[in-house]
Amino acid sequence: MSHLVTIDVEITDLQAVADAAAAKGWVFDAEATSYKGWYGEEPCKGKISIPGEHREMEIGFVQAANGSLVPGYDDLTRDPVTEEYLSEANGLCGFLQEYQAAVTRRGLKKKGLRFTEKREAGNIKFQVQA
Repeated sequence: MSHLVTIDVEITDLQAVADAAAAKGWVFDAEATSYKGWYGEEPCKGKISIPGEHREMEIGFVQAANGSLVPGYDDLTRDPVTEEYLSEANGLCGFLQEYQAAVTRRGLKKKGLRFTEKREAGNIKFQVQA
């Protein structure tokens, strides 16, 4: 039985991946060409290493037909802080929310806009200042 899973999300900004990984205490390697799956190495175009008590787990970014990247991971991977298993339902333990926040942050900065960022009740809110 395979534990390898990919989810239906498009990743297009690798710097935002690095920022989101850092926000989670994880490490992104943009140069990686494989990641650890249940049965060994799987091909990828960058990976996140998730430190763990027993062994380091990884999320690999697999090239989709449209050119974007999709996360691939072993469904027995846990977030070492929350102890939750990674899943599409929990946004890979908050990583996808951090990724979207990083994309938003980078887009606002690129446009030269000033903004504040507020985190409350599990949400990230941006307020752009005119």
